[in-house]
Amino acid sequence: MVDLNKKKIELMNKIERIEEKKLAIEENSMQPESHKPPSKEEIIIVRNCNLEKKCVELEVSVKKSGWCIRSVILFSDGMFPKGGSFAVHPT
Repeated sequence: MVDLNKKKIELMNKIERIEEKKLAIEENSMQPESHKPPSKEEIIIVRNCNLEKKCVELEVSVKKSGWCIRSVILFSDGMFPKGGSFAVHPT
């Protein structure tokens, strides 16, 4: 009878440890809001036509604190989504 009680306690302790590990894994998998990438609303993209330099300037910024933009890849379709273009004629 003593052996059965001892085994029961050991098994209950083992179950508790497994449940604690499971909770720890679940907590680690849930990212805090600050670790998630910025949403589309938190990224600001401004296009400006600079006639003096004869170019299009693209300004990209992030409103979310703790995040920065390290690179930008620009395709003409992304700059002019409706198939437009930018031309500067000498004056």
